[in-house]
Amino acid sequence: MLGRIFREITRSLRTRHEATSAQDPLDQWKKDYSGAANPVARGQVLQALETWLQQQPDHLLGWIFLGDALQQQRQLEAAESAYRRALRIDPTHAAAHEGVGLVLLHQGKLDQAWLHLEAAHKADPQNPDILVHWGLVALEKKNFGEAAKNFEKAIDRNVNHYHAWHNLGLAQLKMGRPQQGIRSFQRALDIRPEFGLAWSNLALAQCDVENLSDALISAQQAIKFKGESARTWVILADILTDAGEWEQADSALTTAFERDPHDTGGYISLGKLRSAQARYPEAESAYQHALTLEPDNAQAKGGLGQLEMLLGRFDVGFEHYEARRLVDESPVRQWPLESWEGTPIPHQGLLVHSEQGLGDIIIFASCIPDLLAQTSGWNTHVVLETEPRLQGLLQRSFPALKVIGRERSDQSIDWLNDIDCQYEIPIGSLPRLYRSYSHQSIQYLPYLKADSTQVEYWRNKLLARGPGPYVGVSWRGGMLRSGTVQRSINPIALLRELQSIGIQPICLQYGEVESTLNEAAEALNLQVWHWPESLVDMDAAAAITQALDAVVTVCNTQAHLTGGLGKDGWVLVPSNPNWRYGINSKKSWWYPSLNLIRQAPHSNWEAPIKQLSTDLQTWKTTNNSTTITEGKNK
Repeated sequence: MLGRIFREITRSLRTRHEATSAQDPLDQWKKDYSGAANPVARGQVLQALETWLQQQPDHLLGWIFLGDALQQQRQLEAAESAYRRALRIDPTHAAAHEGVGLVLLHQGKLDQAWLHLEAAHKADPQNPDILVHWGLVALEKKNFGEAAKNFEKAIDRNVNHYHAWHNLGLAQLKMGRPQQGIRSFQRALDIRPEFGLAWSNLALAQCDVENLSDALISAQQAIKFKGESARTWVILADILTDAGEWEQADSALTTAFERDPHDTGGYISLGKLRSAQARYPEAESAYQHALTLEPDNAQAKGGLGQLEMLLGRFDVGFEHYEARRLVDESPVRQWPLESWEGTPIPHQGLLVHSEQGLGDIIIFASCIPDLLAQTSGWNTHVVLETEPRLQGLLQRSFPALKVIGRERSDQSIDWLNDIDCQYEIPIGSLPRLYRSYSHQSIQYLPYLKADSTQVEYWRNKLLARGPGPYVGVSWRGGMLRSGTVQRSINPIALLRELQSIGIQPICLQYGEVESTLNEAAEALNLQVWHWPESLVDMDAAAAITQALDAVVTVCNTQAHLTGGLGKDGWVLVPSNPNWRYGINSKKSWWYPSLNLIRQAPHSNWEAPIKQLSTDLQTWKTTNNSTTITEGKNK
């Protein structure tokens, strides 16, 4: 982010001192500097200016101009020295404090930068640029609410400050408010339509709200106005990868590397693309190259970790996966507790907190029995914080835990006073402690328990619908950035195949389904039973899933729920699977009851659906005497 911040503040530094007197020699120095033909010539002007300032040591604005010019050239130490010379002349000068603050921001010295920009604001409280720069420090400190307040104050002082609108959009994105971010980016672009960086970030925000078509348009607009930037092409490549347009993504990355062959983000994007194309050695090489360029880059480490886990190398994969804690917009929230690394904590409390989506929480919850076995001998009490939709199911499944349901948007921490926990660990870090071995060693018993009363209710409701077998069906999964385009299938083609082999489909698809069910009724003359109340939360969904004979689904939360319950299931896996499904196994590494049917590279879903039909026909013949339609509680 610091590189973007540097580019943004350059604009204000260039124009900050337009009001010098015509009689002041500084005016001529500015003209000489702006008229210099190349960087070498500008450097010579600055050397001459510095010599002149040694003879005019009390020329306040001269030192500030020198600092601004040196900062634009990334000579940060020399720039800081010039600004501090100005502060010795006037310790309260706003522009001098602002300049020192910006240098410290570039150097990552955020606390010191904050203090200098605070001093600059006190000296010149009406200056919107100072507020914007102060907000950028808050943004880097991940104090997104404070950053947004400063950007809003800058807008109050200058409603046409497009950088303030743009940065407000960034803060809103990081606070999980993409719709607000979109509106702020659009305000910035209303003021300055050629603002390429705002177009790129608008595209990312539109991805967050699943608006792929507009995201591609915005990314193309960014290319139009900022096509010289490698980062602009990388963002376009990422969106094209998410959309499944891999050849176009490859072309965009080629252009990105032409712009900057050492762009770390480009190699991370290349790793993601090559992994999607099942070119795994090339993907690993791309991530490794990114780490050669930036050894501590969290995105590169996280991407490499997910690739290693996809290939079954959990020992190193889960170590690299820890880098997800350090990325911008990390799924892992911070708590004022000590981080737990697996060592004994007798007579203490441990908070396990949720992260990512419902399916991720379910798969990571497979480690909870191991955690409880380890901590039971220490007299350690464990609290699990999770999404409200999972609270009932997880509390029943793990009665030794105290399970608390909280919305992720709830930022309060007062409730921590009631649970008496001294340590914390994100649920996604449990596999590093309990699954850091070869996938062949993973053996699970079902660990989720549905409510028996609800299960019986749904069995009776199903039996009242006539002969089965009853198979739950789900056809859509994920979000744009987690591969929904590749993971989702045509529901009518799937339902037609199930109908042909005499299976009664039960809709388990979460979200809007009425149009699909109406289409099935019209095109196939098929009644697909759907009870929305069965999917209100995971407790209800677990009950109907347990009541069914089997489940057919794509890679989504329903797959994890089915596997965690130990229910027979078939999962249609795309040619670019994520790490949870591996690359070639026919059975799930994590859930023994799940069969995986894989899409071949560069193909559609026709062959996997035909294979599913064959498998279900065999299963139906084998299990006919034990389906619930025969009155058996399988």
